[in-house]
Amino acid sequence: MIGFALGAVLVLAIVSASSIDATPWPMTPGIVLAALAFVLLPDWEPHERRPRSAVRNGSAGSGPARFRADPAVTDPRAALSLSRKAHTTAPREVPIMSSENSNATPPPTVEILASVPNTPIPDNAVATTVLITLPPGSPGNPPHRHTGPGFGYVVKGEMIFELEGEPERVIKAGETFWEPGGDVIHYQGGNNLPDAETVYLATLLGVPGQPVVIPVSAEELEARRDRRAPRP
Repeated sequence: MIGFALGAVLVLAIVSASSIDATPWPMTPGIVLAALAFVLLPDWEPHERRPRSAVRNGSAGSGPARFRADPAVTDPRAALSLSRKAHTTAPREVPIMSSENSNATPPPTVEILASVPNTPIPDNAVATTVLITLPPGSPGNPPHRHTGPGFGYVVKGEMIFELEGEPERVIKAGETFWEPGGDVIHYQGGNNLPDAETVYLATLLGVPGQPVVIPVSAEELEARRDRRAPRP
């Protein structure tokens, strides 16, 4: 559009310089139209020069469509402004633990109480955790089996613990125990204190659909009596 306006001005200049007897007033409407077009369509460019980010304004049936270039592409200041905005509104990474809390409180203490290698675990085992409280002098459950291994921890008191083929022993508060389960008979798990409770925690990994505790009959105990360790 600048070319249209400059073209009309150039013609007037040539006429004036050549002393051609011509009246410029018939050219006034063309100059006015060119000026209006220059004001109303400042961003229009030929099709082959339009940037890829040009956005079409207008709808079908509403006359010739206008194309306006994205200001973020054509104006470096607009692009810089958008970049700053995106930077300030992006989510910030939040630390899991603040430095203030980590300096104010000591880290947790992790102590491994027991570790059993090559533990026999049933397929698709079900883990069951139990808290057992034994009254003073209680012998606990009669001889029984578990379908899988068990891991225990004495919370308070003292427990008499005996497995088939091993001598009975006393496990005190803060100590651990384990048993392989399966065919091994669990003979004792009673309270060793006559005047206080004993509490222990155990996690058992058993066969799905089977009871956690399976009693052993008197006949089987008699048949396997030679496998039991001598008792004091």
